[in-house]
Amino acid sequence: MKPDALLVKTEELLRQGKYRDTLDVIRGHDLSTVTPDVAAQLHLDHAEASLHIGTYQGLELETAIEYFRCTADHTAFGRAKYLKGWLLQSTASHSEAMETLIEAYTSFRRACNKEWEAQALNRLSLSCVMLGDMNQAVKNLAAAIAIYHNVESELKAVASTINLVAVHLMAGRLRAALAQFHCIESALCEQSPTNIASCLLCMACATALIGESARARQQLRTALSYVGHSQRQTSLYYEYEGWIALLAEDYPTAEQALTEGLHIALKIAPESDLVSQIKRLFGDLYIATGKFSRARKFAREALKVAEKLNERAEIAACYRVFAQVDQNSGKNKSALEWYGKAIDLFNLIGSRYELAVTRYLAGVSDIYTTSERTALLFLAREYFASEEIAHYIEKVDRALKDTAPAVVKRCRQSRDRETDVIVASEVMQKILERIDHLAGSEMAILLTGATGTGKDVFARYIHRLSGRSGEFVPVNMGALSTGIAEAELFGHRKGAFTGAHDNHTGLVERADKGTLFLNEIGEISPALQVTLLDVLENREVRRVGGSKHRPVAFRPIAATNQDMKKLLEDGRFRPDLYHRLSEIEIHLPPLSDRRDDIPPLVTYFLGLLGSTVKTNGTQGDFRRLCGLLSAVDWPGNIRELKSRIGELHNAHKDDYAAMADEVLRWPDESDVDILDRVLTFTDGNRRRAAVLLGVSEGTVRYRKSRGNSRTGDL
Repeated sequence: MKPDALLVKTEELLRQGKYRDTLDVIRGHDLSTVTPDVAAQLHLDHAEASLHIGTYQGLELETAIEYFRCTADHTAFGRAKYLKGWLLQSTASHSEAMETLIEAYTSFRRACNKEWEAQALNRLSLSCVMLGDMNQAVKNLAAAIAIYHNVESELKAVASTINLVAVHLMAGRLRAALAQFHCIESALCEQSPTNIASCLLCMACATALIGESARARQQLRTALSYVGHSQRQTSLYYEYEGWIALLAEDYPTAEQALTEGLHIALKIAPESDLVSQIKRLFGDLYIATGKFSRARKFAREALKVAEKLNERAEIAACYRVFAQVDQNSGKNKSALEWYGKAIDLFNLIGSRYELAVTRYLAGVSDIYTTSERTALLFLAREYFASEEIAHYIEKVDRALKDTAPAVVKRCRQSRDRETDVIVASEVMQKILERIDHLAGSEMAILLTGATGTGKDVFARYIHRLSGRSGEFVPVNMGALSTGIAEAELFGHRKGAFTGAHDNHTGLVERADKGTLFLNEIGEISPALQVTLLDVLENREVRRVGGSKHRPVAFRPIAATNQDMKKLLEDGRFRPDLYHRLSEIEIHLPPLSDRRDDIPPLVTYFLGLLGSTVKTNGTQGDFRRLCGLLSAVDWPGNIRELKSRIGELHNAHKDDYAAMADEVLRWPDESDVDILDRVLTFTDGNRRRAAVLLGVSEGTVRYRKSRGNSRTGDL
């Protein structure tokens, strides 16, 4: 067969999915007799067919890569890199695979080859999943789907959406997975049986996870009709049947199905993802049936395989099994460590469902303090509520009722003015309720929000509510001088550097048994990030110039007005440090999103200045003042509001009518802007706007229609 005809033949067989026939055709020819370009193309066809059937030996990918690197054929070079990335994924080298696939994607973009570009994005998403970056996996798949729609390749768009459904499921975005499935349900019939089976298996699992076991089993039966003769999919079917039966507490069916699945998986490959997943599910099954020694045995075997494949979700799930086994054996310290490792890893990779389940299981154990149990359960409930998983919400609510709340002194109106928290809006009441549940735990808290939203006040409030015996030690990370930052934070010994005349206790040591408040954490230098991470992980500190490590037991609270996701994406903030500091993340919204808080804040700030609303007819003027202030957008948030209240009080003392008139005269707004702003605040209610502006409703209507109102007329 002529070389050109040989290439046409192999590529046609690849398109038809006849991979073994492709290999037979290539092996039947002496590639040393063909030109280098044809040989390189045939090496790629050979590699693609081999990878499809799971054979990874004898691939000449490096030869093809080096050949096409020296040509202008960007598509061929990209394909060679794509196949190399696929091979690396198959050997669990996911970081290296990602770098290689990014090269492939870049080459396809140079070649303007949209379909290969989308294919590279699909495979990149797999590496993202394995490395725990679920958000990037979703972005890659969404981009691939958009490309396929753009080139009118609808079959491939649906296939990529099936992958997106699977990623949503792994990330615990169950409602998103179900929504994507319903978008493509009518188009599934045009897909290959393998794709249909994969999608239906995912849907059966998602349906079971939200508590609809009967419907999930029906979907599972439908999936079985598409599984066909694929050993991998047959094993996967039994794995999902066992998982769904386990969720429904049908343990005999679960054991039978998992046994069938494991038997097939071991025949395919003794150390595959199927083997690790099924063995770990056996661990969960034997925990549920009280066979703890068998649970540990299967979890150990699963962990050994998962670690070789770097399957981080399965590794974390094995940690959870070990935690439950040790908890049952009375090894509480060890159980705490396993639960902590599982929670950290699930949190790191973004596996939200498994994280919530782990927090629930830890929360209903008796190995945590009451406040820690409450915090764990509350965080688990937040996820279950977001996904509307009713059966777990009921479980958590029952557990919360059985968990006595932490005995703490409420401090919303304490004598310590720095911990006064003033809220009235629904959004802030929910945030305060969450803080009240979590304050007594040991978990690190990250407060985010714009400047002036009260992050420092809430940090002090949390410390006061936590009941910790030590100090509240605030540190402005942005104000620390680069040269002496470590000495300030960690202390120094006498003579450690020029000017170190005495031993100095650092801020971290001062926070022992208390709270270390790391304000403006986004400003921390890269070098200091490394040292701080070490302190957080080991809970000990070494003074500059010293050799002794001193144990410290502080609760970290960090705060920032920066976009932490952007800092992480730009490589300016370490992901491991971020996850250490953000076990609980609380976002404080701007004042413009919680305007109901403005009147009580005005009352509070005036009270600090010695002013009170009297009963001599000034209540109406005061309400008007609060209404006008509530209609203002406050870019500086509470801090700016407090400053302006101080200015108004200094100018007018207790004359609220004069204060309101001055608010109307504030600069930088035209009269029309003032009228529009007040009407926006009153949802277009002219009568309320007229009261706030101190004019008649007719004047408001007239000025609005003319569009040229003057403050004096108003």
